[in-house]
Amino acid sequence: MIERYLEQQPAVMAALMSPNIKREKDLDTLSSDDITLAEHFIKVLGPLKTITTIPCESSMPTLSMVRPLLQNLSQAMAPNVEDVKPVSQMKAAILNRLAKRYTDVEIKRVLLQASFVDPRFKALPFLSQQEKLEVQESLCDLAEAMNDSSLEYCIVKSEPYARSDPPLPDVPVQVPTAVKEEVVNPPKKTALSSLFGDVFVVSHVPATLTKKEMIHNELKDYTGEECADVNTNPLKWWHVHDLKYPFLSKVAKYLLCIPATSVPSERVFSTAGDIVTVQRATLAPDQVDKLIFLKRNVTI
Repeated sequence: MIERYLEQQPAVMAALMSPNIKREKDLDTLSSDDITLAEHFIKVLGPLKTITTIPCESSMPTLSMVRPLLQNLSQAMAPNVEDVKPVSQMKAAILNRLAKRYTDVEIKRVLLQASFVDPRFKALPFLSQQEKLEVQESLCDLAEAMNDSSLEYCIVKSEPYARSDPPLPDVPVQVPTAVKEEVVNPPKKTALSSLFGDVFVVSHVPATLTKKEMIHNELKDYTGEECADVNTNPLKWWHVHDLKYPFLSKVAKYLLCIPATSVPSERVFSTAGDIVTVQRATLAPDQVDKLIFLKRNVTI
């Protein structure tokens, strides 16, 4: 609103000062000092406008953006010696309101966890090293506690040669007789085998790592990678790296599905209002569901 006023202020003043306008008294308008102060206010409120717009997007409205955006806003509202008194008062009021947000320990923990599993913000530069370790440890506990019903599929799919491993206990494996004979028969002696023997043979070592150790290894590899570009879609990133990080990917899906705002659901309500009108009040509920789904998901 202030930007629009300053943009149109010369035209407004020209129209008000026109001799064709009847004025009973002097014009009550902004002075030059007021306009200068309004320009300062625009600089202060600019980050607020941007940070309010970003979580309202429909493509990536995940919870992981909340904590980095809050940190960015706190830095933008930091006091400056060059600020005039009204600007300093405005910044102090904004920081005071921000300090009362997300004070619950559980909410703060979830916000940090969501930011860490977002490949764009996993560095968490606004935290100390000890705080980063605490976030990683909490994620490790969360990954360990989650149901791993689909984990076996991920591991088998990511290790195509696991078929040669010994069968798991209590799982009967029926092997045809012909296959047994083929496996038992020794391979034909060749010149290379007589020359090198077993020098280059690598024996298979069964995995003895515990689930927690595997999760820690994933965390180590994940933190060792470079942060993704800020324009990267974190959901697509985890779709690509799902098999590389089977434990962390489940935690990421669990956390990143939380929307940052209620704007997407409000848009669905608005879409429903456009579909179910007075002229279409007899639509069946299942038809309404299908129409809303198509409207929100089909791109032309």
